[in-house]
Amino acid sequence: MPVAAGSRLGPYEVVSPLGAGGMGEVWRARDTKLNREVALKILPEAFALDADRLARFKREAQVLASLNHPHIGAIYGFEESSGIHALVLELVDGPTLADRIAQGPVPLDDALPIARQIAEALEAAHEQGIIHRDLKPANIKLRPDRTVKVLDFGLAKATDPTSSVGTATISPTISMHATVAGIILGTAAYMAPEQARGKTVDRRADIWAFGAVLFEMLSGSPPFPGEDIPHVLARIIDREPDWAALASSVPIAVQTLLRRCLVKDPRQRLQAIGEARITIEGHLANPGAEQSTHTVPPRREWLWPTIAAMGVLVAVVALGWTVLRPTPSLDVVRLEIHAPEGSTLPPGTPAFSPDGRTLAYTVTGPDRVTRIHVRSLDATQSRVLPGTENGLHPFWSPDGRSLAFATTARSSQSQLRRIDLASGAIHALTDVTAPWHGTWNRDGTILFTARTSINQMSADGGRPTVVTFPDEKRREQGIGFPLFLSDGKRFLLRVNFQDDHGSIDMATLGSSERRVVMPDSRSAPIVARTPGGKTYLLYMRESDLWAQEFDERSGTVLGNGVVVVNNIGRVANPDDLPTVGASSIGMLAYQTDVGVSGEVAWYDRSGQRVRELPQVAIGESPALSPDGQFVAVQKRSASSSDIWITDLVRGSGTRLTFSSGLSTAPSWSPDGKRIAYYTRSAKTGIYEMDVNGNGQERLLTPKDGSPLSWSSDGKYLLYRGRSEGNGPRLFLLSVTGDKQSVPVGSVNGASTSGAISPDGRLIAFSSTESGRTDLYVQPMPPATGKRPVSVNGGVWPMWRRDGKELFFLSLDWKMMAADVNPSTAVVGIPHELFQTPISSIGVRNSTAYDVSPDGQRFLIYSASQRTNVPITVVLNWFEELKQRVPVK
Repeated sequence: MPVAAGSRLGPYEVVSPLGAGGMGEVWRARDTKLNREVALKILPEAFALDADRLARFKREAQVLASLNHPHIGAIYGFEESSGIHALVLELVDGPTLADRIAQGPVPLDDALPIARQIAEALEAAHEQGIIHRDLKPANIKLRPDRTVKVLDFGLAKATDPTSSVGTATISPTISMHATVAGIILGTAAYMAPEQARGKTVDRRADIWAFGAVLFEMLSGSPPFPGEDIPHVLARIIDREPDWAALASSVPIAVQTLLRRCLVKDPRQRLQAIGEARITIEGHLANPGAEQSTHTVPPRREWLWPTIAAMGVLVAVVALGWTVLRPTPSLDVVRLEIHAPEGSTLPPGTPAFSPDGRTLAYTVTGPDRVTRIHVRSLDATQSRVLPGTENGLHPFWSPDGRSLAFATTARSSQSQLRRIDLASGAIHALTDVTAPWHGTWNRDGTILFTARTSINQMSADGGRPTVVTFPDEKRREQGIGFPLFLSDGKRFLLRVNFQDDHGSIDMATLGSSERRVVMPDSRSAPIVARTPGGKTYLLYMRESDLWAQEFDERSGTVLGNGVVVVNNIGRVANPDDLPTVGASSIGMLAYQTDVGVSGEVAWYDRSGQRVRELPQVAIGESPALSPDGQFVAVQKRSASSSDIWITDLVRGSGTRLTFSSGLSTAPSWSPDGKRIAYYTRSAKTGIYEMDVNGNGQERLLTPKDGSPLSWSSDGKYLLYRGRSEGNGPRLFLLSVTGDKQSVPVGSVNGASTSGAISPDGRLIAFSSTESGRTDLYVQPMPPATGKRPVSVNGGVWPMWRRDGKELFFLSLDWKMMAADVNPSTAVVGIPHELFQTPISSIGVRNSTAYDVSPDGQRFLIYSASQRTNVPITVVLNWFEELKQRVPVK
């Protein structure tokens, strides 16, 4: 039941909304039993669905309800109705203290009575062992009768998922897991240093926050202002407040109180808030006493020259200390961002907004659709961006107002798109096939990867043009992952060579020349900047993330590399993009290696799982032998993959290949004696090997591609390769003849899958020429022409062994079937068989299923993430490099 004006929640009649925050919506309501107005704080759905968290919250709420004090907003109860969970709170009218401070500093005669009432509220709570943890002006109400009410006592702890950074001064409660330094709770500008470090807090954290609130009342600004959360936290930990911001009229006793509250070491801080109350009451009772105890000494003629000389000496000493003292190090804090309830975080590229305050990343929802979420780092929940279905690799506009992203080839259209965050408007920028990771400069130019080349276009859309493409003279196989440098003209990119090594190069718009920045690196480049002015180039080696200082002006790396994080996850293939994002203000976001688990099992035509295969048969790209007795799969390790064959009758497995690189996409010859596969290593190409175990592999073609299907006479092999401009294409390789490859399938679209019919008359193939991935059939060359098969999209065709039925996957992973008349080569209208357990995780270079010879059973590989790995956000990550030894 949605909450709306006029609806009821138990005995409470909802009247009107009061606001919303990280803890949920707040509504004005009328208690129909007691005829009084209350405030209903509706808990977020994700919170309410967590039974353990909800039970703990109720226990905390019971304790908080025991607080009965005139300056504490009361908790009346907890209401549950129709799946809605709400706290029933005292309704306090009037502005917040934050509203009052926004008008300017609060006069001393008004500020001290407010502070006294805040201190009384804290004192009453501390006496019962309750800590506020999130005291700030926004949680303090000023009633028209000048009564002060402190709200949300203890709710920071009660709503935390385990017991987390917008503007630093008015942000909602941080509630993110800290993986190293405990749990951070509170709002950044009012956090005690121990709270900012993620350590366990006690009443002294409230005393610090009280001092920060009183300082802000008297000065008009918080004691530790900053443009963003890292700056604020760094100032809290390492700097003193700007005491000069306090007016000279602030009494000495009050200044002393503030200094005692804002001592960084909690052991030296004011130990009880009652002492603050006593100090304030003493001044309010006798405001002139302080001045009367100070007398002006008689004037001395020598005094001012002496003071001036001493001042010069102090200034010189202070200047020397400022220049010579070491720069204070900042604490490194780790936070975690988890997926919303029922969702997962797939391996992706988290992207910081230009100001570092917001993170964009992908989330796969309960409906198995991936969308882009944005989360202000001071919020407790992310915000999904409608219209970003099947989106990936978001990257920001320089002004932070828009996001560009690619859509996957399996969506209704494969495009590069832009979303304007304020309006939510979606703009299709280009229909270039399979756009990939991109970058955006201040002039409104976007660079993005389009298969093997880098394209340029306007952020307003239009026809893209190729900026740079692989250099055949250098034996380059592909380039991608562009990243603009600060000047918006030069950009870094990754180069992949045919001998399987790579480099990070630098190029310039308008020039065809490129220069190597880092040799022997297959990693996409990432540039990270720090508040201190240093720039680092981040890159992958094996499974680790490395950093090396980078001089942007000259485009050269300095010194030696240092490992930043071990076991970093990667998107798609192991040499592709690290799951890493970096900001220009010293923050890093990453996912560790997600890992994939899977199973291979038989399913019947109704989708019932008939039998699971033994462990030795579990692997990607299952391919059945022609007689159905054996299955070949691809098994991955940390740095390589090989082809294994399993005897389905005996349940025994044999390793076929022993590659130092990646061997993928097994495909059986029609006589069942050989297997073709693709190997990416020092000698990349498509190979074949006898299955009898003699270990002699033979090169069929040095082309980069994946074998898909053999002709029934064994003379031709259909494989997916690459071509300039249009992305992946299908080619027919003459295995026994001249070894030439002939392009087949669609000319105007990208093709990722195909299969030759058992009688050798037809090729079924997928193509994106319509704007989505659809399935077609065409006669084997030299005949031409094609006919559509799928109605609402399709991919990965498979033929029944007698050629009378064609199977394929719909774009939402349903198993589809279409009758075929072998004599006329006419394919009927497809119909759905069942929803498969296949997902994009299990489909890489080849299909995730095969069909038994009679078409009655389906051998399916289903994969899932082993764990829902969170995104780790690290503040001041570069400080850890000082303790690590550089490696040449």
